[in-house]
Amino acid sequence: WLTADDKLIVNHDRVYKGTDINMEKSTLKEITSIVLPNGENIPTLDAYLRLVATKPNTRLILEMKSLSDLKREDLAAEKIIKALRKYNLLDRTDIIAFSINACLAFKKLMPEKLGLTGIDYSLSVLRKNPKWVEQAHKEGLEVNVWTVDTEEDMRYFIDLGVDYITTDYPERLQALLK
Repeated sequence: WLTADDKLIVNHDRVYKGTDINMEKSTLKEITSIVLPNGENIPTLDAYLRLVATKPNTRLILEMKSLSDLKREDLAAEKIIKALRKYNLLDRTDIIAFSINACLAFKKLMPEKLGLTGIDYSLSVLRKNPKWVEQAHKEGLEVNVWTVDTEEDMRYFIDLGVDYITTDYPERLQALLK
């Protein structure tokens, strides 16, 4: 998210649960003062990328959230690319977005890198359409599925042959993959 004072923060939802703090309309100070259930604060993108940079075997899937103003999406894309370059993470980051404007902004910034490389669906959609995995692979596309949190679902999608699994329980998934 790009905050009201043009800083990048990492949070899934637009409004943090149980508050009226909107990630796009609030300041960095307001947002980072939120204490998460684990006792940490909502991180800046910079802090998050600094940590990812110390994990060379981790591939980052970075979703830029759709913003209310297209010029702010362009600014967010510029700031994201600058941050990824700062930590030398461009080559191991896949950027996803639901906004076509954001996708085009990234294409302008990295014309040599951006291209359609895969499909990315929720587990309920992919369970209803399992043949999409094989079809995508035949077209040279990778497949990501989200958000897969139960062991049963993890096994199903591993067996189906997806390339990536988005989960809130990476340790559980890693144990199954071993």
